[in-house]
Amino acid sequence: MTSLAKNYSINELKIHNVSYTEPSHIAVELNKHFVEVRSRLASVFPQNNCSYQQYLSKTNTTFRFERISVNTVLEALKSLPTKKAVGLDNISARLLKVAAPVNVIA
Repeated sequence: MTSLAKNYSINELKIHNVSYTEPSHIAVELNKHFVEVRSRLASVFPQNNCSYQQYLSKTNTTFRFERISVNTVLEALKSLPTKKAVGLDNISARLLKVAAPVNVIA
């Protein structure tokens, strides 16, 4: 299987004219940044005591699952195009097609 994501590595990180090259030091500094970013961003906005629910609109939409047959699932898996790239789950359509009878019925 091929992955759509590319691997990138950080060889050096500079913060306030200090250079970090050790992977463990880079990890610590990045972790500090992401832990502290919430506080820095929050300090920019005015304080309020609003609930997040005040920003949501009311809706009458409902969501529900409907039963489908095993045969419907098997037919959908059989119709998957095998010449396409893998998706975000990194599972090929060919593998899904070959394993479908075992996985769906089990």
